[in-house]
Amino acid sequence: MARLESTLMAFRAKNGFDRGIAAPQIGVQNRFVAIHLVGKHASPQEDALPQAESELFQHELNHLVGILAVNLVSKDLLSADELLNRFPSHVI
Repeated sequence: MARLESTLMAFRAKNGFDRGIAAPQIGVQNRFVAIHLVGKHASPQEDALPQAESELFQHELNHLVGILAVNLVSKDLLSADELLNRFPSHVI
């Protein structure tokens, strides 16, 4: 666990970003995840994390079973017009 945390902190110090790392990413074949949450922490009574934290948690859990973000990307391509028509609230 200490190696996970130190690797995460070193990456963040060097690159200025990163919020989580899973053991397989550093060659350790164990099911451990280190996630650095900043800000308000969930109380023990809550049963769900806020969306951003839950997506981060799922992302790191996916690493434990060998799923990468690129494996989850849709193969469908949209033109700019299709994107605007289908997802108007997602475009700035």
